[in-house]
Amino acid sequence: MAGSVHNNWHCDPLRLLLHKNLSQPWFEPFAGPPKSSLPQSMVLHREGLKHVIRRDVHDRADIWFIKEDGSNFGEVIEDLLGVITGEGFRVLDQFVDPNEASRMVRSDRLMPRPDSPGANELVSAARSFIAEQARSDHLSAER
Repeated sequence: MAGSVHNNWHCDPLRLLLHKNLSQPWFEPFAGPPKSSLPQSMVLHREGLKHVIRRDVHDRADIWFIKEDGSNFGEVIEDLLGVITGEGFRVLDQFVDPNEASRMVRSDRLMPRPDSPGANELVSAARSFIAEQARSDHLSAER
C-alpha cells in the first residue's frame, strides 16, 4: 500500500534471532509509556504482556541498547556489525541452498515456528524448486 508504515507486527515470515556479545544489564521492561501512535490493539497487547513478562531490570541478549546520552553508541555499533557479519551472514550463506533452507525452518533455526503457515510455505517452495531443478537436470541429461 502506498504510504503505509511497515510495523514490526507485520513482519516477513522469516527472522533470525541474533545475540549480542555486550553486557548491558539495564533493560527495564515497560519503563516508559506507550507511544501515542500505537493502535489501541497494541496498547492492550502491551498491557497484557506486563502480566506475563519478567519485570525486573535485566539484560536482553537479543536487544542492543543505546544509552540516552549516546555514550555507548560506538561499542554497540561495533558489536552489532560483528554479529551481523559473523553469525547473520553465515546463515544467509546457508539459506541460498533450498535443502538447507528447508532444514533450517523445520529445525526451528529460523522464526517462525516450524509448523506455521509461513514456514510451510517456504518448505513447499523449496521442495518445488528442488523438483524443478531435478526435472531440468534430467531433461538436460537426455539431450
